[in-house]
Amino acid sequence: MLYFRFSVANKIFTLILLLISIQCKQTHTIDLAHQGVLDLRSKDLSSSIISLNGDWELYWRRLLEPEDFKSLSIRPDSYIEVPDIWNHTVISGQSIGNYGYATYRLKVILPENSPPLSIKMLDSGSNYRFWVNGQYYGGSGHVSDRSDKSIASYKTALYDLRTTDPELEILVQVSNYHHAKGGIWEPIKLGSYATMHNYREFLLIFEGFLAGSLIIMGLYHIGLYLLRKKDHSTIWFGLFCLEIAVRTMLTGERILHGLLPDGAWESLVKLEYITMDIGPALFLLFLKSLYPSEISLRFTQAMIAWATILSIFVIFVPASVYSQTLIAHQLVVVLT
Repeated sequence: MLYFRFSVANKIFTLILLLISIQCKQTHTIDLAHQGVLDLRSKDLSSSIISLNGDWELYWRRLLEPEDFKSLSIRPDSYIEVPDIWNHTVISGQSIGNYGYATYRLKVILPENSPPLSIKMLDSGSNYRFWVNGQYYGGSGHVSDRSDKSIASYKTALYDLRTTDPELEILVQVSNYHHAKGGIWEPIKLGSYATMHNYREFLLIFEGFLAGSLIIMGLYHIGLYLLRKKDHSTIWFGLFCLEIAVRTMLTGERILHGLLPDGAWESLVKLEYITMDIGPALFLLFLKSLYPSEISLRFTQAMIAWATILSIFVIFVPASVYSQTLIAHQLVVVLT
């Protein structure tokens, strides 16, 4: 039994290391954008990945396109930090709140002889479409100034830019009527074709490999339980592995969002929140099965009940409601 516990501890430690490593993405120190301008003339874009962070121009409740900026009278309503949510941005003395639509704009000054570039877009709250130097490249979901026309989507993508200009004008339209948080909440990354494609392929392969390994590990332990049902630790550990595998494919590069149509967004976000609740509960049951006398039964029952209540709540209400209760879901993780 001691050997078994030591073996399980090793598996848990390995699992934690894998989960931490998935977040260890390549980072670079760069100058932040100031008042809508990012100067990269001192950077080497041939091998670097640049996060386009800093102050972007924000045009609130205006879905502007490149030709609209030919007018010199257009002025931003504010400057907004990217990546961040727009909820607490103040315009005309008032917070703009959760829901609405806007155009983000950034001017990027490139170094001389910069290589062909690619832009990596992650999810925004809760959709986007964008242009670079007047050319439309695509988006995720459907951006609209009407709540009944807006479609939420968390698809991530890599776009190869078709320009050799010394500067980039990036326009990003975003609308949000589906989530408690709106805006460009993930960094937009810029780099050479080769660097960006290798970076994205590595992340997709790594996350796919991690999810696949967890699925195999989970099914293996569930199989052990079917052969020896007296040992409940194997079923809880197996289910925990499967739960983490699903969550891995729902976050990061959001593999499942890329495989399924935009209409599945609500179901996938529900599943993302539910896995946040179920995971700690399954892990607690696993520990309880190993150390029944060391872990309080009442505490275990209370945490399972809390996770169950939150999961049922998520199932029956829309994302615009349950996404406002993120702290309650995080409390499950912290207390466990």
